[in-house]
Amino acid sequence: MKVSELISIINTYGVKVAFDNPEMIANNLREGQVMYFAPLAGYEIKKYKRSKHQERFISKTAIIHIPDLTIEDLINVFECDGTGIHEITRTIIKPYYNKAIPTNIVFVSFLFLHEVGHWMQFKEMGNNVYAFVNLDYETKRANFEKQLSLKQRFLSFTEANNTTEFKDLIDELHKNMIEYRNIPCEKQADDFAHSHILDALNAYQKYMNNLS
Repeated sequence: MKVSELISIINTYGVKVAFDNPEMIANNLREGQVMYFAPLAGYEIKKYKRSKHQERFISKTAIIHIPDLTIEDLINVFECDGTGIHEITRTIIKPYYNKAIPTNIVFVSFLFLHEVGHWMQFKEMGNNVYAFVNLDYETKRANFEKQLSLKQRFLSFTEANNTTEFKDLIDELHKNMIEYRNIPCEKQADDFAHSHILDALNAYQKYMNNLS
């Protein structure tokens, strides 16, 4: 199953979604982003940057970016990124595992609902870009800068490197990811996902039952 098919089943929130092609995915990976909410898109990005009163800017182009991949290929991306998001998310979603539903479906559904949580935050702010961008800004920036530094070290490791040092680096990456998930706005998005994951899985199961 492609990710886009799953999203069409569980997207009952009216959120706009862009399914990114391989070239865009590669560019997003360099910035540490794969699936993410963007408060601006297209012409509004330049319009916002040139605005003399950014604090008043209201977006009409908010969108969630999702790779145009199969479920399995998207899981592979998360497994290989080294930040710890795959392992941490697996732990978070374990209570929702159901023998009738593949765990990868649960995984991608939770990630999508997390981004919907950000969409809802943005709506509650009246689509005010400045307010959303500055939500927990300093904490997020410090965490992101640390993640980039750690990931650069991760990518530079080879088999000849010290395995103990590599293990310590992995531990640091995972710790930084846990700290990220505890930033208030990120925790709020996770809380939204927790509140709606069973509805999403029920929608998926109903869809699959109708096909049989």
